[in-house]
Amino acid sequence: MAGRVLLGKKGSNYGLYVSRPGKEVTTVGREDLIFSSDDTRTSQVLKIIDVTLSSAATATVNYNGDGSSIGYIPFIIATEVSGDEIKGLPWEYSFQPFAGVYNIGSKWKVSTTNSAVTIADSMGAAASGTFRVLVFAIPAIDGS
Repeated sequence: MAGRVLLGKKGSNYGLYVSRPGKEVTTVGREDLIFSSDDTRTSQVLKIIDVTLSSAATATVNYNGDGSSIGYIPFIIATEVSGDEIKGLPWEYSFQPFAGVYNIGSKWKVSTTNSAVTIADSMGAAASGTFRVLVFAIPAIDGS
């Protein structure tokens, strides 16, 4: 029977490793690990949050009900949705040559902190939309 779980040193790294059934965790490569704590290409989804703007320029939703920190700024992916349709995050361009106003970029701004995600109309105008936000249990930046 193969040893499938290792908490300790594997090669030159220390961490938690779990191999596929029937595979010895100490000798397998990445392709046979179902979990590796030093593999930055995998992560669990911490939360899936729906954020709705309804005639407002900004909407903020906390990760925790009390607004407390989750301990790090997470990596997130956000997209606009409508029912079963995924609309994405469209780009917008406006041009007024005589008034000197030029706008280019995304219609929406998405930002995150260690306690909440905020979605806003990039022009600061009242807008409406529903967004699905995937919050991953990995930091967005390396803290070292």
